[in-house]
Amino acid sequence: MQITGFVLWAIVASCVAGSNAAVAGCPPNKLICLNSTHWIRNVLGTADECEIGQCPQPTYCDGRSCVGDIAFHLSRAADYQLVMDVTADELDKCGAWADDAAAGRILCDVWHATDFLQPSFGLSLFIDWLTFQQNNSNPCLASPAAYRQCLSQNSARQIAALQARSPTLMASGGLMEFIDKNNLDDPTQYPAVCVPGSEGAWGDNNTCIPDIKGSQYARDYYVAWGKAYIDAGVRAIFFGQARLTGGEAQPGVTSAVSEAGAEGFQYVIQQLRAYAAAQNYSTVYFGPQAACCIVANGVEQADFVYGAQHLMTAGPDYLVQPLMRKGHPFYGPNDWHDANLINDASGIPVILDYDNWSGNPSIKDDIRLLASAPLPERIAMMKNHWRNLRLYNPRATVIVVLSKFVACFDPGTCGVPMAPEDMFLNIGPSGVYSSMNCGTANISRELLLEAFPDPTAVNGSQTQPIDRVWWGQQLRVPDVLVTWAYLAILNRNADLGGYEYAVQMLPSSVDSASGARCDFVMTLVESAEYQKMCAASTNCAAVTVTALSRSILLWTPDAASLDYYVSLLASGMLTPAKLAAMFCAAADQEALYTPLSA
Repeated sequence: MQITGFVLWAIVASCVAGSNAAVAGCPPNKLICLNSTHWIRNVLGTADECEIGQCPQPTYCDGRSCVGDIAFHLSRAADYQLVMDVTADELDKCGAWADDAAAGRILCDVWHATDFLQPSFGLSLFIDWLTFQQNNSNPCLASPAAYRQCLSQNSARQIAALQARSPTLMASGGLMEFIDKNNLDDPTQYPAVCVPGSEGAWGDNNTCIPDIKGSQYARDYYVAWGKAYIDAGVRAIFFGQARLTGGEAQPGVTSAVSEAGAEGFQYVIQQLRAYAAAQNYSTVYFGPQAACCIVANGVEQADFVYGAQHLMTAGPDYLVQPLMRKGHPFYGPNDWHDANLINDASGIPVILDYDNWSGNPSIKDDIRLLASAPLPERIAMMKNHWRNLRLYNPRATVIVVLSKFVACFDPGTCGVPMAPEDMFLNIGPSGVYSSMNCGTANISRELLLEAFPDPTAVNGSQTQPIDRVWWGQQLRVPDVLVTWAYLAILNRNADLGGYEYAVQMLPSSVDSASGARCDFVMTLVESAEYQKMCAASTNCAAVTVTALSRSILLWTPDAASLDYYVSLLASGMLTPAKLAAMFCAAADQEALYTPLSA
């Protein structure tokens, strides 16, 4: 017996003696529950090679997988994105990983990656951003309803295969900001089903943004697709670009969905939860994409938030992710990405992922940046990015990229074109970010097993330090500076008012330690909150030295340094303000925050 991740495995030579008829023969690529705690599966697809295991606490076996609440599943998240576009039959072709990667077999690539890690969440295993094309000779294309059913059955096979490899995997899917007239059971509802003025939003005049805020038919359309998702095994559903489909509560002020839009989403959620209960399925969770919250009649409807987070280059081979703020050039002057902050107050988990939706191959979105970097830099990027973003909010989950569909694919150095013969429909040139071919499957496993990071961890610490040069570049961005200073000095996340005020007061790029950075740090150190916290400690001087060192120099002082500076503070030879000035001058001499050349 051996321990692998969270799951206790016991390899047996044949099916468990005395098992019920449902598991006789051990169906290939299936996970079947023996009872509420134990499952059995066939690993190799043969009747004589089976495996039995126990669901880890706090999960239970629901007949499909080991399930817990959304927070548990997001604790070890990986990104298998858009495998719904592939026929499940591709799994029958899997061979050596190098051959599968070269052929662009995304399902096989995922299958091989599970040799390294068994994640507990899979993002976007089913979405409705496809267009029905009637073909009466194909039963799946006889009607929009038949099309949904076939897609559901295809995704069910894929999800079952993935859960057989990762028993705690929760599958998610997206009800997207896309409608095609051809997908409607009643095409005469077009364009009334659309957000006013959105006809042709996705190129074709038959496409638009569904109006969840104002159209009952749009809500029922979401319900119909949502039932297909749930039947396939999806247990976490996100609403794509919820502020487009549901309207904005206060444009440019908050990313909350409008009240009318929230009531529309509430209707969809209630219908789908009732359906899941009637079918005796396990709990289904819901959340908005690119919005902080869905508040209907004073009640938050979201169980999680899917953040709209992106990466940008800043210097050679660095990926930068600020907490996006109003006025940031990536989003424009009126977009306020505040999900990370609001969710902390509400206790809602946030999912952050690597963007792969740039339709222009010349724009290096997240996946293209990763695919184009040499392997050592790619690994360094993933490590630093994972540790950096996890610092923003303990509830934030960074989706570790495994295999992802990429539109209009520029393969970079390690990506490959997707196998066109395995696509469910011909959706044009597409590619695969292959974790096997890109050499990141094993590093993904290491990151998922890692302790919570500390960018100033001393040698021998159980936490993983972030490279100081890389971290200094992140801290040039006001969003990141404010977030880190609150954590390092006040030991908490910034409140919304304090965060917004500080970000607006700081320059757009804080490229030195002295000046605005040092002044802001001392504002927090001199605050009544800090003074009260420090006075309650057993050694206020030591707390102050550590806070200033971590927030400015980005390292935790060793014992000798700590004793030295504590003695200077205790003797009156230094004040906290003078110590901060010394640390800021040292950081500037080291050029810790100086912009790196591109």
